[in-house]
Amino acid sequence: MKKESILRVLINLNSGVSDIAYAGEHIWHSQKAEYAELTDKLTAFVHSENIRGTLLLAADSDIIWASGSRSKDIHGEIVSPLTTYEIGSVTKSFTATLIMKLAEEGRLSIWDNVRKFLPKYEKAGDMRIFNLLHMSSGIVDAHLNPTIFFGSDWEQLEKTFWAGELPDEVYLEYLYKCDLNFVSGTNFEYSNTNYRLLALILEMVTGRTYKELMYDTFFTPLGMTATSAGTLGDVTSVPETGSYISETSVAKGAGDIHSNVLDLLKFDRAFFAGQIVGEKTLDTMFQFYPYGCGWRGWKRYPGGDYDLICHGGGTISYRTQNYVFCKPGQPRYYLIFMSPRIDDEVDDIFDKLLDLTEPYIRCPIIEAEEQEKYNFRFKDENKNKTMDSLRKFPNENAYEITYYGDYALDEYLKCGAADEWAMLEFQTEHLYEGVRNDFFYQYRHNCSGFTARNAEGDFLLCHNLDNPKKLPGVTLAENAVTGKTIGLSNLLYYYRFDTEWDKFADLTVDKPVNRARVLGVPYEMQDGMNAHGLALVTFTASGTEVESDGRKIPLCYYSLYRAIIDRCKNVKEALEFLEHYTMSPADNYSHFQIADASGDSAIIEYVGGEMKILRSDKPYQVCSNFLIYNNPEMEGFGKDRYLAYQEYLDAHDGIVDEDTAFRLLHENHIPGDEDYSVVFNLTKRTAAVEFAPDFAVRHGYRLL
Repeated sequence: MKKESILRVLINLNSGVSDIAYAGEHIWHSQKAEYAELTDKLTAFVHSENIRGTLLLAADSDIIWASGSRSKDIHGEIVSPLTTYEIGSVTKSFTATLIMKLAEEGRLSIWDNVRKFLPKYEKAGDMRIFNLLHMSSGIVDAHLNPTIFFGSDWEQLEKTFWAGELPDEVYLEYLYKCDLNFVSGTNFEYSNTNYRLLALILEMVTGRTYKELMYDTFFTPLGMTATSAGTLGDVTSVPETGSYISETSVAKGAGDIHSNVLDLLKFDRAFFAGQIVGEKTLDTMFQFYPYGCGWRGWKRYPGGDYDLICHGGGTISYRTQNYVFCKPGQPRYYLIFMSPRIDDEVDDIFDKLLDLTEPYIRCPIIEAEEQEKYNFRFKDENKNKTMDSLRKFPNENAYEITYYGDYALDEYLKCGAADEWAMLEFQTEHLYEGVRNDFFYQYRHNCSGFTARNAEGDFLLCHNLDNPKKLPGVTLAENAVTGKTIGLSNLLYYYRFDTEWDKFADLTVDKPVNRARVLGVPYEMQDGMNAHGLALVTFTASGTEVESDGRKIPLCYYSLYRAIIDRCKNVKEALEFLEHYTMSPADNYSHFQIADASGDSAIIEYVGGEMKILRSDKPYQVCSNFLIYNNPEMEGFGKDRYLAYQEYLDAHDGIVDEDTAFRLLHENHIPGDEDYSVVFNLTKRTAAVEFAPDFAVRHGYRLL
């Protein structure tokens, strides 16, 4: 097509405004002054780098850049914005969107058991559509691991499979026989098979072919005239790495769409504007565990004012990257790259392209080597006040922080975090304004504790914590739901300046970077209490296996405990909260105890992928470092400490005063690993804390 004709198509996508021009050398770009510096840099980049394929950068109303570079189409011409490619796994964004659209219409639910549609699939167990969408099903990837999926029959099936001639019913028979890699909902593993099954479910629910659904739902209404699904012979780009082998026939729902950058832009714009599915559905699709519904990356992208939601695609011959920078109330930017090559050089060039464009459309990340120069004064004055509150207790290696303002817990409860990296990315955006906070988790601590009453009838929750690598801190905060709170944390989780442990002897709080990092400490609460008298303490316990219920939002590590203290007023509310939230899949190491001012107490354990609620028939409840559920002999690490508390409390009818409680806690520390002991008086809403190694000072706090 002539360059003038391409320009007319681009102007149409540029809101009909003709402030885009052909700049020569197969480049079209905006003439707006606000984009001038960026387009100059892109011009230099395209000239200097071996970028091969078609590139598009656009906003909701503007075409900023479009180009074709070096590669050829089937007519022997340099590729253009109209050249079509296989988009590979970007197809999954379309498949997931149609599933969610049918869910909006009430024609299916993402919580439907897969066996509702595949009744012969006995190995699926409690697998839901949710698990297929989020890559948490455990199903083997038939594309990447065919010898496992098809077993010993693969050699005779190989040609039929890659030719796209294997009937769905035969494919499903092998699915039914193949063992899962893990129980659905307990882990994440990318598998193309998930999305092939979603395509089959779409066909079962609607009675129409996947190809027909794609045309009627997306391609025709959005004017995606160059896009197809399940069609051979319509790719106009010539592959450069090996001979062309189409994956269309074997990748239905997972990678069978062909398109160009302009058509993909039409889909992206409509999708993110809520024109295909509603805002509530978009929020659901952008919950990452760590994979969303047909989208990769993190909505809470580290280090900038803009979220990044994306998906890449790779087939035997082609590579596509579809990146959308978006945040409510801010302009959206679409960066789309399609290449007839799939190798490391293509990926390296795209990474360079991101480095070039990102500073113009989002706040750059402040890398570790720059942090020493950064003065760590934030736009939010409450953050500055929080940093300035950090103080060290005289003659003790322990600290206190008063937290001012909000630490974005409401936002966190919407998205959760499946692991520490998701937590890191959330905090980098919401708390650190772009500072990459290289904290780490050293969570193997030992501890023990108990509930009891004092002679006045006050209900107590008593706990000690041992950790060979510790730097204890008290965090005082306040929220609108449960009022004032106190939390105890190991501040080492937030201070990674050297790989040698002996470098962590002191926070050196005069160092600005140290003071800044306390902003994330609320999410690392190990023990805590709120003004309503609900308290929580934690214990490590080997053998823990967290829930596999995909309907619950996972909260990483100690953030679950913070959420309970900040959102629940008693044990009953905490148990109701745990019907909607759970530990993340990375947290198979702990159980915890909750108690409230009424005298209610429960130990929460995760055994065999299920939550167990343990009560005591005595006036006290003891816990240590082993699972109690189905363990009548109380065997396990920490049994000696458990029995020491039980013996004393049995002999004294569950009555203990504060001084005796501290004595018991100190006697049952692990020598050399002592960190702190705490006694929460849930009736009076007070906390008393003593720090190792000397336990010489008792620090008192009152929340009422």
